Amino acid sequence: MPCGTCRTAAFMQSWVVKIDSLGNKQWDKTILTTDAGYEGFATQTQDGCYLFGNYNLAGIGGDMRVAVSPNPFVSDIAISIQKENLQLATFTITNPMGKTIYMANETNLATGYTKMLDLSYLPNGLYFLEVFVDGERTVKQIVKQ
Repeated sequence: MPCGTCRTAAFMQSWVVKIDSLGNKQWDKTILTTDAGYEGFATQTQDGCYLFGNYNLAGIGGDMRVAVSPNPFVSDIAISIQKENLQLATFTITNPMGKTIYMANETNLATGYTKMLDLSYLPNGLYFLEVFVDGERTVKQIVKQ
């Protein structure tokens, strides 16, 4: 199913189109967001439902900074968190279909904390890293080469 992205100064929109085997449009849907750096992904699941995911560079705000390097990666990644009074962090990696590949909780962390992960066992492809820290959530797109 094609997924196009149009950009304007005020907002972003993804256009999801379902076509049949001859290329005829069966239906379409436009989904809007209000941030730059926007990407959309759509696919049909095995049970005939549809999954659409959005990603933008804004996160949900707050004073937490999360950096992932290298990205794309071959085996190891470093997840660096900069936040004052860091207490609890949850790290979750999912595939584009939403299946959890990795999840871990860390407690009693320093203000400048870095978590190292060996992800060499993952097949090459696109994944989403969610970092949930003291009530703030950030999602990063990561790519295994």
